[in-house]
Amino acid sequence: MEVLVTAGIRFYRPGGGAFGHLAEPPRSVFEPQGSLSAENSQRVQLINAFRRYGYLEAQLDPLGLQNVEK
Repeated sequence: MEVLVTAGIRFYRPGGGAFGHLAEPPRSVFEPQGSLSAENSQRVQLINAFRRYGYLEAQLDPLGLQNVEK
């Protein structure tokens, strides 16, 4: 950090944050701990399959429009 001193007043060089201090880069909340085991990998694949194709098998009719009696 470079400081300019003039007549007893310190002037910090602009840039890099407050008073020239560089902020730490943001850290990731998720820190992977190696590769997934085979069992965990299969669980993740099953969950992704439900996310991707589950709506095709779901019988969604929240208003009951398909079962209208005449």
